Amino acid sequence: MQGNNYKLGLSDLLDQSLTCYEYFHSLPKSLQEKIKDLDIHSFEDMQEYVANHSRGRYDNI
Repeated sequence: MQGNNYKLGLSDLLDQSLTCYEYFHSLPKSLQEKIKDLDIHSFEDMQEYVANHSRGRYDNI
């Protein structure tokens, strides 16, 4: 771990944030799989990806 440059992985994020865990598990399984493939590192990134996905934008974060 190098100073503040360390980022949590998705599994760490889900383990450490009940809000993130509940949000992630409320999503359709297909969207959960896409998020796992991206290995998103923050709740904000996850929300942004889901919002873009629902608008038809499938860009990576």
